[in-house]
Amino acid sequence: MVTGSRLKRTDFNTTSPIQVITKETSTQAGLVSAADILQSSTIAGGSQQINGLFSGFVTDGGPGIKSVSLRGLGANRTLVLLNGRRLAPAGAGGTVGAGVDLNVLPDNIVQRYEILKDGASSVYGSDAVAGVVNAIIRTDLNGLETGATVEMPTEGHGETYSADFAYGQTDDKGSFMLAGQIQDQQAIRIKDRDWAKCGPQFYTDPNTGARVDRIDPATGNFKCYGGGTIYGVVQTPIAIPDRTTRPDLPYALNGYVYIQPDATATGGLIPGYKSLPYASNPSLPVSGSVLRPNGPDYRPYLPQQELDSYIQSPNRTYTFTAFGNRDLDLLGGIEAYGEFLFNRRESDQKFAGQFFPTIGPDNPLNPLLALPDDILADEDAYAVPIAPLLYHDKQEVNYYRAVGGLRGDFKETFLAGWNWDVFYQFGRSDATYKGNRLLADRVANALDITLDGAGKPICADAAARAAGCVALNVFDPKLLINGIFTPEQSAYVWTEEKGKTTYTSHLVNGSINGDLFQLPAGPVAAAAGFELRWDEIDDKPGANSRARNVYGFSTSDATKGSESVREVFGELEVPVLAKLPLIEELTLNGSARYTSYKKTGYDDTTYKAGANWTVSPWLRVRSSYGTSFRAPALYELFLGGQTGFTSAADPCRSYGEKDPESNIYKNCAADGLPTDWQNFPSTPQVITYGNNDGRLTAETSNNFSMGVVLTPEFADLNIAVDFFRIKVKGEVGRIGAQSLLNLCYGSADFRKPGGYCDFITPRTAYNPSTGQGGAIEQINDSYFNINNQFTQGFDITVRYSHEFDFGTVTVDNRTTVTTDDYINLFGGETDNFNGTWSDPRWVSEMDLQFKKDDWSFFWRTNFYSMQKNYRFQTGRNTNPKTSLLDLKIEERFYHRFSVQYEQDTWSVTAGVSNIFNEDPDAASWDASRIGSAGFVSQIDAQGRTVFMTLRKSFD
Repeated sequence: MVTGSRLKRTDFNTTSPIQVITKETSTQAGLVSAADILQSSTIAGGSQQINGLFSGFVTDGGPGIKSVSLRGLGANRTLVLLNGRRLAPAGAGGTVGAGVDLNVLPDNIVQRYEILKDGASSVYGSDAVAGVVNAIIRTDLNGLETGATVEMPTEGHGETYSADFAYGQTDDKGSFMLAGQIQDQQAIRIKDRDWAKCGPQFYTDPNTGARVDRIDPATGNFKCYGGGTIYGVVQTPIAIPDRTTRPDLPYALNGYVYIQPDATATGGLIPGYKSLPYASNPSLPVSGSVLRPNGPDYRPYLPQQELDSYIQSPNRTYTFTAFGNRDLDLLGGIEAYGEFLFNRRESDQKFAGQFFPTIGPDNPLNPLLALPDDILADEDAYAVPIAPLLYHDKQEVNYYRAVGGLRGDFKETFLAGWNWDVFYQFGRSDATYKGNRLLADRVANALDITLDGAGKPICADAAARAAGCVALNVFDPKLLINGIFTPEQSAYVWTEEKGKTTYTSHLVNGSINGDLFQLPAGPVAAAAGFELRWDEIDDKPGANSRARNVYGFSTSDATKGSESVREVFGELEVPVLAKLPLIEELTLNGSARYTSYKKTGYDDTTYKAGANWTVSPWLRVRSSYGTSFRAPALYELFLGGQTGFTSAADPCRSYGEKDPESNIYKNCAADGLPTDWQNFPSTPQVITYGNNDGRLTAETSNNFSMGVVLTPEFADLNIAVDFFRIKVKGEVGRIGAQSLLNLCYGSADFRKPGGYCDFITPRTAYNPSTGQGGAIEQINDSYFNINNQFTQGFDITVRYSHEFDFGTVTVDNRTTVTTDDYINLFGGETDNFNGTWSDPRWVSEMDLQFKKDDWSFFWRTNFYSMQKNYRFQTGRNTNPKTSLLDLKIEERFYHRFSVQYEQDTWSVTAGVSNIFNEDPDAASWDASRIGSAGFVSQIDAQGRTVFMTLRKSFD
């Protein structure tokens, strides 16, 4: 049974292209986990993959998940199978179900991975839009086999350890196998890699090419841009006279009035409100200017909390599996079979987050109260950016999967020669997740301060004091500079928030397949069957999250919902012609499936048709066209309200520089904003809900592929070139806060009902006399159908293998070239993301192997073409005003080498990955990045790594 078909066959010659990744090749490449193996394949390597780099990010499936996205269409459009059967989702949080967590796969007993490179909903049902990954378990084990692998980065930290066993027995009645594995991937912190410790701006003058980054005046080095601001107090607004006439006042920049320690940032607050000067232009601000917050100045170093944050999250898995089958000697041959899988994942993330409490002018500890009245307005409030806080999240996910079935042949019946198979599958994911959080109500109590009779700060509210409130002095250097709370403060304002997620899946499948009748060119093969599925998600976040009582952090309501699916399917393969001139063999294949969702009412019929034309023994042409279908996932329908915050830019920022006839100019003016408006006075809240009110429709897609396979008789050579084209319509997704803002303010129907502005609350009234107001308070970024996504390109495979007198040489190259990758949100103009970050046009993987007797030498090269985003940006924190940004990731070659020595009962493989220790490319501060590196999943955070695998078998 080959992936992509329900028909039994004797070879891999199907109408659809399939890539096979063997365990042997993966071992020689030093790849152990399913995530490492699949995400590095060329069909996946050209798009962003969710892996251990996403520490502290909000991801579908929850923190710690590792998934695979084929063709850049998302993990929720890539179906993952184990032995040809669906895997139930696993993960933590309300968005479980976005794709299979690859952590659950039993890596040590996977014989090979088959990757179907085109859609297959007519064969496997919903989600098989971009392709299918099928993990095939080995069946040839007799005796005991053990193994261990260690990976050691030469820069230290980020080690991976793995140990496993498998025991199996086979006889003429059946077989069974037991296996287990422990895999431990350790953390890489920002401070563990030199390229991550400091991220300068990387701004250059477009005319001279000179770096124009900000300089730290104390050291003369470029400043590091991370999560930690220079300590200061923000006032909105504040009028500052020229410092030449008022030398008693502190420096101010972008609305920040600094109350810094000395230039080395080691002392306490200095009387007189001294501050570090702004090196590029210390005379700012100009006389009489009214300044508003426009982004902070930054430290000349990263704070400890950020240095302790994870680049790569630690991940430990425990896996136990059992497989067996037995001939029951019933009715001429009925076989019972079963599979069991248990997996536990323990993962955690550490990440820094800014604490930005707001204090009132009546706070008795506020040092700005000493400023003259003509500078400080009594009614003003202030936000105090203190050192980042270190958050620590943890997950434990227990995953269970059990399969029980019967299969056999129809013997003395009219279906003699046909096979049948009926099975039941149960899947369940039980997850607990927790993390340290600040309680919003207690932070408010702790910031509301008065002084007692002895001049000691205490909480002003008597009831809060009685409940244990401890005053929070944000001007205390320990907190302001180092983010350190006293034990009493921590006990009051911090809590450990816990949640629990359960995802349950039931599946019943029955199928038959065999030959219908004989044609001159061969037998007509057919398959038919049914499938019933029932899934339920139940996520219950912690009580404070549900009550929205978490300070400065996303919160969630409970998510609960279920759905049942009924499907019938069929497949037919007809050998049309054979043994004719230019037609060695011509076979047509067709499949169809009807799918019906009971509760939500989604239903569709999908089909696929293909042709396999063997022109001669050395030339074959194949082609297929099919449709696919994906109903909204449970979380897309039932997700409880999740709140977060956005760093999106306000479209009205400096809108006076835009064309007065443009929609943005007109719409920002209609909101009553000045033309020199800079940004949000506060951070808008982003809220996301599932849509179970009938607004969401199911996705549909069509997939076309055509390829040529060359196997010339004069050489041990195989060449395959396949063209692919996939178009997804009505894609379910979230557009994102930034896109909603841009679409709203770029619309000609500004604020008219039914438009994009419906998702954005109106701004608070702007007061030109005070400069206050104009805030957008909330953005609704819930799930809905966007227009379409379109991708096309070529897969090229070249394999040469020949046995010479001196040994066997094998060259194997796999390349994916994406020519187009478009997303059209709402019709009209499309965005081409091909060649941008995480979306390289060209991905290639080449293996060179030389084998002689018991020795094997292996070299692999992975290539990623250049990836770049926009290159010019006006304004923010740049000097001169327009600077050239470095938002380009150069083409990259990663090399790995290994040597393997094999004997009858044992083998050892040793090698080095990232041989030349290629650091990730640096990128400008304006981009999403880790340290100085552009944040794309194609980067190698481990650096040069030594690996070794030992395997031993016992009879």
